[in-house]
Amino acid sequence: GSRNLATMSDWNWFPPESRQLDTQFFRALFSMLKRVNGIRDNDPLPAGIFGRAMSRLGMLVGAGRMAITDEMWKLDGTDVGWWEMVQLGRNFRFCIIWSWPERIFTMLDDPTSSILSRIISTVVLSMILLSSVSFIMSTHPGMMAPPEDCDRCAPVPWAGFDRIEFVCIMVFTAEYLGRVATVPFLRNELIEDETLLARVVDHEPLAN
Repeated sequence: GSRNLATMSDWNWFPPESRQLDTQFFRALFSMLKRVNGIRDNDPLPAGIFGRAMSRLGMLVGAGRMAITDEMWKLDGTDVGWWEMVQLGRNFRFCIIWSWPERIFTMLDDPTSSILSRIISTVVLSMILLSSVSFIMSTHPGMMAPPEDCDRCAPVPWAGFDRIEFVCIMVFTAEYLGRVATVPFLRNELIEDETLLARVVDHEPLAN
């Protein structure tokens, strides 16, 4: 499932329409830009690399092509340190805007995205446990008996096990169909922060 680096409220019943990228995201971005461009940990980022990354981030999250200039960041020279990255998050507050299909998929995929997500995750896990226990119990001789209309027939499991399995299958099917129906509408870079980070530091051109 998705594991976003940015923090979302634990008290939303449904995944929110927008999600702000927090300091943890920019910390990861800062480190990845250094690693990709061969910059040592203690050295700052060149302003050109920094500006290009911020412009790509703005385009990816829907903020448009942003012009990052020295004046905007009051940079000293041509280097960008971690403090400027912190100021970025505070001043611009990059937010990812999710569509309804993306919010529904997140609800089903990430138990930490909302209260309803946790409830669904708990129900699905409970159904998995119930289905497993039911299957094991149905194999026990004490849980078997001949069919009511055939005393000489081989014992069969208690009929209630079939009902339990039917309910579990309905829950699994509904959850699976919810994922399948929303997947075609997903923008993967906005669902997974790892994918968004990779797109920001990539050298491939972005579609306008």
